[in-house]
Amino acid sequence: MLAGMQVATCIPVVRSRRLHLGDKA
Repeated sequence: MLAGMQVATCIPVVRSRRLHLGDKA
C-alpha cells in the first residue's frame, strides 16, 4: 500500500514538471 501511495503522489508531480518544462520551452 505504501508503494501505491508513493506512485499516486509521484504521478502529479511528474505531470506538473512536464507542464512547467513545456511552458518554459
